[in-house]
Amino acid sequence: MSFASEYDTSRFLAKQRHFKVSVRIELKKLDFTVLQDPSSSGYFDPKNVARLTKIFSLEGCLRLDLDHHVPALVSDAQLQQALVRSSVEAAALANHQAPPLLILPESTILRCLHGKHRIAAVRSILEPGDKWWTVDLYSDGLEETVQKDIREDYANSRNFCDGDIYRYLSQCNAKGDKRGRKKWLARLSECKRKDLLHFLEKDHLEPLVATFNRLLPFELCRYLDHIRVTWEGMLGPCGPIDCRPLVDIQTVECLQMRAPRLSLQDRVFITKMMDEETIFIGIKNATTRAEILRRILNIDYLIPSLYTFFEDTKWLEPYAKILRTVFGVTGRRSIDQAMRANYEGSEHSTVYLTLNRDLPLTKRQGSIVYAINFGIKQLWMFAWRCFPELSGVLPRKDARERKPFRKAVNQEYWRRFSQAAADLGFTSASLKKMQCQDPDTRMVRQFIGEARPDEFYDISDGRIVGQIADILKMV
Repeated sequence: MSFASEYDTSRFLAKQRHFKVSVRIELKKLDFTVLQDPSSSGYFDPKNVARLTKIFSLEGCLRLDLDHHVPALVSDAQLQQALVRSSVEAAALANHQAPPLLILPESTILRCLHGKHRIAAVRSILEPGDKWWTVDLYSDGLEETVQKDIREDYANSRNFCDGDIYRYLSQCNAKGDKRGRKKWLARLSECKRKDLLHFLEKDHLEPLVATFNRLLPFELCRYLDHIRVTWEGMLGPCGPIDCRPLVDIQTVECLQMRAPRLSLQDRVFITKMMDEETIFIGIKNATTRAEILRRILNIDYLIPSLYTFFEDTKWLEPYAKILRTVFGVTGRRSIDQAMRANYEGSEHSTVYLTLNRDLPLTKRQGSIVYAINFGIKQLWMFAWRCFPELSGVLPRKDARERKPFRKAVNQEYWRRFSQAAADLGFTSASLKKMQCQDPDTRMVRQFIGEARPDEFYDISDGRIVGQIADILKMV
């Protein structure tokens, strides 16, 4: 018999041996504290609650359905007391066509192994006096490994993001839990599983930041380091406990993109979430929570996360594409490295680029380091302001606004960009080529080619192009 089948058999026998009865229990008697630990696979997900609330409102709760039962642990003494209070004979339980309502003593709370999302969803749906759920009772002597299996088996119906899987897999590796490791690896696609195993099989794993430094451009690595520094500074020293594994998805979603020191609304919201233990639910010590809150409220910038990392990366892509094209960025070389390598100005070539094209450019002297850094920022700003004309990329539509009109790439903007780069002391093969070309002549040739196609017209006389270009210069 294989190990898998042996384990399946032993688990089945253990559940069968410890199973007591299926009964109806009041919702207020169900406790899910054990499932609030983000180091487990059962953290609380408000989005899942909203999803179930909608389903139950439309389809009904189906509380007696076997697939909807909630497993819970009970001691023999607690069960016996409840049977007496409910006037239910233990021997008669098996003959009930429907699970009987079991009235628990006031001090008795059942520790549930699964179901916190559906119970949270039905609390606002069920009528007063009808707030119960069907519970499968197991002896509190049920082996811890089997309890864990029950929690994770039910969790199989939920989709986990790759980050969750990696976190739980790391916990299994740290505990030497080979079976748990196989279970979480099975959730990944074959390609992802292969890549992750290759990554984990290295004898000496480097820190993730060092790994990203080899794979990502410098600017993106600095952003990831900014995320790490922010969250580590937020947690601070937590005494003998490492608080980093206790940062759950719900906490990140509540805190990301908030600037509590600068926004009263954000301060009030975060304080409320901390007081209600909605965030950092795995940290129970009141002093530690107070210290973490104090550090959070002192953050005077938008709290970053991997979500903001990817969103900001998407936002920067059109501008980065312009600069990559201009400075010939290839491979893993960053835009910043390419721009610095193509700087040929002096200490006196720094130029302020005015937002108003009708005003003259204002020059300012500075050190060579200042000139380079200032010039890089100015070219990024130029790309930000004029990316529709430089790239033809359509800006995102604002809410309740008309869809913006897609603009064609404008050669005049490229001429001005190349001239600004030259004024700031930058050069490249692409910039030199643009500076040698007359944008008016290029636009005229493009216009004539579209208005008078070569298939139908013979326009070989260059004077026509030159005359039209001269007219444009006069305008």
